[in-house]
Amino acid sequence: MSLQGALADFSVADLFQLLGLGQRTGCLKLEHETEQGEVYFKEGYIVAAKGSRQEAEDAVYHFFGWSTGRFVFENDKSPLRENMMIDWQNLILEAARRNDELSEVKKTIPDGNAILTLIDEGQSNIDAIKLNNDDLKVLSLINGKRTVDEVIAKSSMDNVEASKTLASLIKANLIDIRMTQEEHQRRLEEKLKKSGVDVEKNISMLTSIFKRKRKRKYEIVNSAAGLLIDAINRYLDVLLLDTPIIAVPMKEITDKFEELKMIYPDMEGVVYSNVTERFNSDQLDWDETTETPETVLKGLAEILEYIFELARQEAGEGPAVEKFREVRDDVVKDASKMDRPREAVLGIRFLPKK
Repeated sequence: MSLQGALADFSVADLFQLLGLGQRTGCLKLEHETEQGEVYFKEGYIVAAKGSRQEAEDAVYHFFGWSTGRFVFENDKSPLRENMMIDWQNLILEAARRNDELSEVKKTIPDGNAILTLIDEGQSNIDAIKLNNDDLKVLSLINGKRTVDEVIAKSSMDNVEASKTLASLIKANLIDIRMTQEEHQRRLEEKLKKSGVDVEKNISMLTSIFKRKRKRKYEIVNSAAGLLIDAINRYLDVLLLDTPIIAVPMKEITDKFEELKMIYPDMEGVVYSNVTERFNSDQLDWDETTETPETVLKGLAEILEYIFELARQEAGEGPAVEKFREVRDDVVKDASKMDRPREAVLGIRFLPKK
């Protein structure tokens, strides 16, 4: 009777060890989603392998990434052509090393379905970088439509080397990667769970976030308070929606907001909406012939500083500052279009600098 079962119960490495130690001869057939593969053993040695896109060792290393699917071992089956001869122990060690390298690469490229695009020459560092043949081969395959997996497959390179090349080009600011909405949401849910948020109870909020445009359009405001509130909301947007996602704990932010309202009573008209999870000044009662009270602006500036500090703790100084500066630039541009120049100047004066 042939050996068969599910990869969820018996890993590829376990199968190789079993067949190698038993010095078995035959064909191990594997199935994973829409892919199929075959690995031929001869007295415990691996002598041939083929998959949907790879052959020999490249195919075997690809199979090690399969954790679900089915397998069956057929005794005394021989390949039409032997394309390798390798000891199963060496192959498992090499596969483990390659998986470690891919784990590092996945920190830069988390989603194989993400679209790759070339960064404009004027914004890239291409003049300062020495590109080798592999770099050029990968760059030539990027057209703004192909996914990470498609580029790797078409490169004809070893899977690990192609992935490492892509990661280095992304880090060198030559390639941009656009994650799918599903990957954005998955990563956000993971971060929210780590922050203690009950994702199941807040699923409608998460869905509404991902229905928004990545860059929401903001109307030009007419007060210094509105300018700072826009800065707060914009910063929350880029933290949650840009790549990588920075999940700041909203409960801590709203607690800080309530604390500041006690310190600055003039802020009573600034409200936080649990529906949109954003701040607004719809209930702020001010006379448009006078300046916005500085106590309101001090409180709003402190909220913005507090959100920045949470982002810095979550993602580090660099990402928090980069996103903040992006928001500040947008807010300053909007301030230049305001009908009330004095309010624009006042708002910018209280807008934190990073």
